[in-house]
Amino acid sequence: MRRALLALTLVPFTSARATDRYYSNLEAVSPGGRYRVEAVSPDNAEGPHRKAFQANFTYRLFDAKDGKLVWARKQPMSEKHPGWPLEWSPLGLFVDDDGRVVIWIEGDALVSVNLQGADTGRTGIHDDFSPAEVEKYVLDTTAGPIWGSTYAHFYFARHNGRAYFCVRCWWGRRVVFDLSSGKKVEDTEALAGELQRRETSFVLDTLRSAASAKEQGRRAMFEAPAVLSILRAAHMAGTMGIKEAVPFLASIEDVPYVGATEIFPSERRECTLCAVAQLSLRRLGAKPKLHPAHRWPFDVDGAKVWLPASPPSEPREKQVGKLDAGRTPREVIELLGAPDLVAPFEWRYEIDAPEPYSIRIRWEVRGVHAIERSMPSLWKSEVLDMSIIY
Repeated sequence: MRRALLALTLVPFTSARATDRYYSNLEAVSPGGRYRVEAVSPDNAEGPHRKAFQANFTYRLFDAKDGKLVWARKQPMSEKHPGWPLEWSPLGLFVDDDGRVVIWIEGDALVSVNLQGADTGRTGIHDDFSPAEVEKYVLDTTAGPIWGSTYAHFYFARHNGRAYFCVRCWWGRRVVFDLSSGKKVEDTEALAGELQRRETSFVLDTLRSAASAKEQGRRAMFEAPAVLSILRAAHMAGTMGIKEAVPFLASIEDVPYVGATEIFPSERRECTLCAVAQLSLRRLGAKPKLHPAHRWPFDVDGAKVWLPASPPSEPREKQVGKLDAGRTPREVIELLGAPDLVAPFEWRYEIDAPEPYSIRIRWEVRGVHAIERSMPSLWKSEVLDMSIIY
């Protein structure tokens, strides 16, 4: 089922009709520290997850130098139905050093506000996606559309005296919002060059800082929410072909950030930053060290131990010939290390041989059921991206 746009006047925010959504208070500071913007709801007074579908947000822009209020903006609410918003609640908040603010609201729309506190434009992120893009990248759920926004890069830009706000989707599509006109514009060749430069700077600056933080033992950098920008930059490095990022990606490949867990059909942890770094390293022509991107709990001398704990002792291309039917998951892990993709009843391994290829292991109750070799490697498609992002 694809997206269905439902009018707020027909569908109120009730948990009986949709998955509960939670909207936290938000805060952002401009890149140079000139301005600070916040979004605060009275529904969050007792904590961010005490009540679903928070609304009645007040947006405030402050001059960070003296702390004075520049403007305040109220989330439009229905007079006929108290508590019902006429504008969706915020998902993200952004401010530039010239005082322009962009609010990313539920329903994946962007609202721009000028330094005087007046709305200057509104646009939908998905509005111009082709039917093929919607079918492939936008998943309809009871909690709203999912399009991999965690891996989308939101940023301000300037070109030829005009101000822009850009959203780079994880698959490379850009949505460009002209803040001067309040309208969406085409990603022209001239503008694209400036956007590419800014995106490259973001990737290299973020990954350089991450590598430095790892060397200095600053673990907070690799915890949410700080780690989200690192995940985004690490993925962009591969899709954009930024070879200068290779040493930074290699440095952070072994960071054990767990971005996803699974309890059925078996307990599992996904070391997401490791998986993303390995995907981008391969796309940039480098071989990852195969630190485990997935781990399972095993009983070792009566203790619960998460395995694999380290990369395989031998290169996969040397070990893959030893695979045979009937092997247990633990035996496969000891032979090849952690898989690159985990799916129902199958694992996929990337083999970094001179001519790269993939191995699919199909499982049955007794162990390995079948082993299949396929080319080209998964990293040359979007299969691994989809498994990580969605």
